[in-house]
Amino acid sequence: MIDLHCHVIPGVDDGPATIDESLALCRAALVAGTTKIIATPHVNWTYPGVDAATVHEGVAAVNAALEQESIGVEVDAGAEIALSRIGDLSEVEIASLRLGEGPYLLVECPHQGGAPTAIQQMLHGFAASGHSIVLAHPERCPVFQSDPRWGDGVLFYEYFHGDTGAGLGAAHQTGWTALVIELIRGNARSVIV
Repeated sequence: MIDLHCHVIPGVDDGPATIDESLALCRAALVAGTTKIIATPHVNWTYPGVDAATVHEGVAAVNAALEQESIGVEVDAGAEIALSRIGDLSEVEIASLRLGEGPYLLVECPHQGGAPTAIQQMLHGFAASGHSIVLAHPERCPVFQSDPRWGDGVLFYEYFHGDTGAGLGAAHQTGWTALVIELIRGNARSVIV
């Protein structure tokens, strides 16, 4: 299994503080059947030092430690990009933060709200410029909470109900990736939100 949203790089955001904590997280993931993790640190204004170079250096360091400890997990680069940061990133940097070098970007929904029309315009504009979007944490976004139909037309949410398949909020990193791995591998059509 592949985990497409994991804060595994140490010392860059609210994920593990040390490489030992990163390795513990990877060991637990392996026990649960995960063999590949996409590192998705926050690229937002809370952690302004996180950029593509930081992500790729962190992935290399985690992979070196995993190899040294003989832990059978591979880590690839990605990011959880805040809408407020997208305009400040170059197209090259955005492309290098796609999930596992695939076509999708993990975009963090605003947690403090905002004007629904402005959020919708930002997402549509970003998608119209050629980016395919996975929405991270829509359950935390006041826009989605106030009008659950607002997300109609979005390819998929980060979390799914195990029985019904409906997008919903859940405990962080609950295995939603098993449902969308073929999308990330590029075996599905590109979708505009």
